[in-house]
Amino acid sequence: MDSTMEGGQDGGQESGQQAHSVRNVFVFTGRGSEYFRIWIVNLLLSIITLGIYSAWAKVRREQYFHRNTLLADSAFEYHGKPLSILKGRLLVVGLLFANNILGGLNPKLALAMGVVFLIVTPWIICQAVRFRAWNTSWRGVRLGFTGTYAGVAKVYFLNGLLVLVTLGLAAPWWLNRFQRYLVTHLRFGGEQFDSDAPTWDYYKPLLVLFAFFLAGVSVLVALFASTIYMRGASAPHAAVLSSLMFGTFIFYAGLYFIGGSYVRARLSNTLWNHTHAGPHQFESSYRARRLFWLMLTNTLAIVCTLGLFAPFAKVRMAAYRAETLALESTASLDEFVAHQEEYTRAIGDQAAELLDVDLGF
Repeated sequence: MDSTMEGGQDGGQESGQQAHSVRNVFVFTGRGSEYFRIWIVNLLLSIITLGIYSAWAKVRREQYFHRNTLLADSAFEYHGKPLSILKGRLLVVGLLFANNILGGLNPKLALAMGVVFLIVTPWIICQAVRFRAWNTSWRGVRLGFTGTYAGVAKVYFLNGLLVLVTLGLAAPWWLNRFQRYLVTHLRFGGEQFDSDAPTWDYYKPLLVLFAFFLAGVSVLVALFASTIYMRGASAPHAAVLSSLMFGTFIFYAGLYFIGGSYVRARLSNTLWNHTHAGPHQFESSYRARRLFWLMLTNTLAIVCTLGLFAPFAKVRMAAYRAETLALESTASLDEFVAHQEEYTRAIGDQAAELLDVDLGF
């Protein structure tokens, strides 16, 4: 499918009517000064309560960013409950605590806990995505996730075996299949999402990043080897070692900022430019140079302000993500609402049992 939908003849050409494409750009209206007040209160209360308030802090944060994200002049809403978030976090903390305790007592018990983690991982992913989807709404319509434990386990583990067999060469293929599974099992109202993101478009940016990494490592090794050769068998001078350490830092910083912004922009554009929900086609226009500049300036500002710029940085990134994402439609967005009541009844009883587990989605 094309990444954009052009206005043209309607599917039923016999009607002789034109169907025009309408481009709805996402808009973020939040401001750094507003979010700073929420952020600083969340931080202080989370510290005072030894992290317990972090679940309530997440709800306040998500509500702020959702209600300040608009599509066609309508804001998104977040409905997550703090207790569900807290239960999910306590579950993960309990598993990690049990793993550390049992691992210290007996290596066999540590191995058993590792197996438990592997078995539980697909369930955690399902819970996390379903919770986030169900608690996000637009114009009263909630998102949904229809993925299953078996489906996630298959794409996550069985496809992951190919990554091990190929010594990592199949990693972009695995990432493509995994993201497509999550997206194609999302639904909004009466529409199911679909994605046909090509695998090769995942390979290209990751191969460029890998080539950048190899080139940087080769330069560092060559510099170190030449230094050793010029000084003979004696140990390198402290100034030389300092220069090499600085060069290594610059290399990894470049890998993070330059390579990271390039890969993030390319992969995000590839995924969303090939994703649609019925007649509604997403369009993503991330630019690597703009993303690089945001990442670099945000990081420098956070370091220089001892972390106080963090909420402003988050707002800047949210604003840029919104302005580069659009939804092109040849049908009214109101059609999303059509089957919402039926879907709400189907999932309503399950919603109370959902737990939130942070996975960075």
